[in-house]
Amino acid sequence: MIPKNPDGVLYVLLIGRISTPHQNIENIDASFVPLRKMIADLYDGEIQIKQLGERGSGMDPMRQSIREAEDEIDEGIVDLVIMEDLSRAHRNLAYLTGFVFNAVDHETRVIAPGDSFDTEDENWEAMLSVAASRHGMTVPEARRRVNRTSDFAFFQGGMVQKILPGYIKLTKDQANSGQFGPKGLRIAKVSEYTPIIMEMKRRTERGDSYPMTCCFRKSSPSCRLSTRSLKSRSICHTSRKGFDVTRQTCGANSNFCQSSPFSRASTIPS
Repeated sequence: MIPKNPDGVLYVLLIGRISTPHQNIENIDASFVPLRKMIADLYDGEIQIKQLGERGSGMDPMRQSIREAEDEIDEGIVDLVIMEDLSRAHRNLAYLTGFVFNAVDHETRVIAPGDSFDTEDENWEAMLSVAASRHGMTVPEARRRVNRTSDFAFFQGGMVQKILPGYIKLTKDQANSGQFGPKGLRIAKVSEYTPIIMEMKRRTERGDSYPMTCCFRKSSPSCRLSTRSLKSRSICHTSRKGFDVTRQTCGANSNFCQSSPFSRASTIPS
């Protein structure tokens, strides 16, 4: 390999990435070891290597390491970009393809041994398509696994990410205590909110306006919470979108508005 820079130094970028907090950050350095051996076999002269690696999603094109790599390539001084496989740069197929073509336009060689990919190969465009397809297929597969696991956990009482107004998310210890319902259930109703929610339901069914339905003060003995308390739980909002929020809350909770005219157009979360 011949450096394009007149000083005879081979400028190389090593790109590594891990995705999740459960992966050891040292895996990035481990992936660089065989790549360094490949670089030494490619060039006998002076080599300047810059390692770029971080924890982040391959679908995120704004990661610091990949933006830095793109800036270095655009400056025209990089001779070689090498990574374990092309997904270390991007999993988004559009950005992955753009990254490689941009490197070639700047006379920068790209190697990814895990994909048997090398832009010095005359068939590199075809191999790029194969690698992009291979890495692209893992995205829907991972999505299906995550959704399957999340659905199972949710219906077992766990994996509660969003809470409807009038409910609270329990900690793992609270859920296992059985104090708030069946053991393992990660969501519980706040009983003190029931009177005010039922009053909102009654006013909605009666056809009252939004201010009369949601933003009212203690107008009956059964209403124990002030409007301020409701706002803190995202039941009431004073914005123009507030009425929509009220309708969504009413329709999404079957215990809240079983006979509400809004419930027919709402979707029960699963």
